[in-house]
Amino acid sequence: MFSNFIAPICRFRLLLLVAMISFSSGCCVYPLQDDKGPDFNRSFYGATLNPEETVEFQAKNRDGQWEVFHSVKTSNIPLRGWGGIDYYVWNCFDLAIPSKFWRDTYGISINVCEIRVIDSAGENLYTYNEPWTNDDLFSNPLEVWNARGNREDSLRLWQHREF
Repeated sequence: MFSNFIAPICRFRLLLLVAMISFSSGCCVYPLQDDKGPDFNRSFYGATLNPEETVEFQAKNRDGQWEVFHSVKTSNIPLRGWGGIDYYVWNCFDLAIPSKFWRDTYGISINVCEIRVIDSAGENLYTYNEPWTNDDLFSNPLEVWNARGNREDSLRLWQHREF
């Protein structure tokens, strides 16, 4: 009888531990995978679990190598979320992604680039395919990512001007 009570608690703690290990680096909630825009600028938003952490933006160059082109620091003020987890937000508004990272893959002025966001430990921050909501802050991060997360290691961004 006692083991029937303990087993669910142990499973919950194991799930929590797996979620925390899986999401120990943080996330980039915007832009979304395959974001489209009229120019080479994008805004980025996300969070990590560490205050005043350096977050780097890397883009794949024409040689297929990742190259840092910008960095920001996370906040030092925590935002309390699911399970009492403290998140430290970061953002970068209207960041110009250098033109050397964009490729015209179709020959018709539709440019694409690959971006990834890296924390101070060198870990890739998780990204999303679908919008993240304020309610997600208070939801299990593993469930949120399983529902709407980007399974690729980078974000594909598109630039196309409407003529």
